[in-house]
Amino acid sequence: MMTESFYLPYIANAVGVRQDQVKKTLELLQGGATIPFIARYRKEVTSHLDEVQIGEIQKSIKNWRSWCPENKLFWKPLSLRAN
Repeated sequence: MMTESFYLPYIANAVGVRQDQVKKTLELLQGGATIPFIARYRKEVTSHLDEVQIGEIQKSIKNWRSWCPENKLFWKPLSLRAN
C-alpha cells in the first residue's frame, strides 16, 4: 500500500518545493481550501507558496489519483485517518 512518504517526494521534486510544503498544501486542499485562499491567507502554513506552485501541487495530486484510483485510503483526508 502506498503512503504519503511514497508520493510526496515525487510531487515535491516535480514542483520544486519541499515535501513538508506539499504535505501542508495537500491538507489544506483536502480541507476544502481553494488555491487563491491558500496563496493569500495561508502563506505561513505553506511557507509562502504562490498560486502557480499550489496549482502544480494540485495537478500532481490529480495525476497520482488517476494513476492509482483503487487505493481509497491513499486519498482519504489526512485528518480522517487513524494514527
